[in-house]
Amino acid sequence: MKKVLPFLLVLYLLSGCNEEKSAPVVSTSPNGHIKITITGKRENSLSPWSLQMLAEAKGLKGNVNIDFYGSEVSDKTISFVWEKDQSCTITLTEKDKTQRIFQFIPNGADAMWKDLSPK
Repeated sequence: MKKVLPFLLVLYLLSGCNEEKSAPVVSTSPNGHIKITITGKRENSLSPWSLQMLAEAKGLKGNVNIDFYGSEVSDKTISFVWEKDQSCTITLTEKDKTQRIFQFIPNGADAMWKDLSPK
């Protein structure tokens, strides 16, 4: 046991050096005018994902950054539901099946994000 503990400690410290990045998850509005791109990175497999949700619409850009406790950043854990071309609801499903819900609404001069997650 005395030999195993230092080995596990070294293994844990080395795993902290491997920053992991996800492939982008992208969705576009039905008319093609709004594009939402979600990318993630984390320090190691034990860390939460640091997500950037970037929306581009009518020459505007709006983003929000959040921590995400999902197993992966992909279409398996992220879903998009477009309400015509007016807004998009994004649902993120975390490891414990908790759902975090965000809505993007292009709003005149600004791009607006709303957190609709249950409190």
